[in-house]
Amino acid sequence: METIKQMIHLKDVQQKYGISRSTVARLRKMPGFPAFKIGKRVVIDPEELDKWIKEGGKIIVENN
Repeated sequence: METIKQMIHLKDVQQKYGISRSTVARLRKMPGFPAFKIGKRVVIDPEELDKWIKEGGKIIVENN
């Protein structure tokens, strides 16, 4: 039996990394960013996001 992975939403990425909505929108456009749509919602596999960052994807932390 296959287990179901817990996915996170863009807002969760904002909170986890302390970045703005516009930064998350820019990241979504980067090649390989691990997000996909289910209906109108964008979801992300947190394990794949961590892997993407470790492999050279960038998370830019903004000073608010």
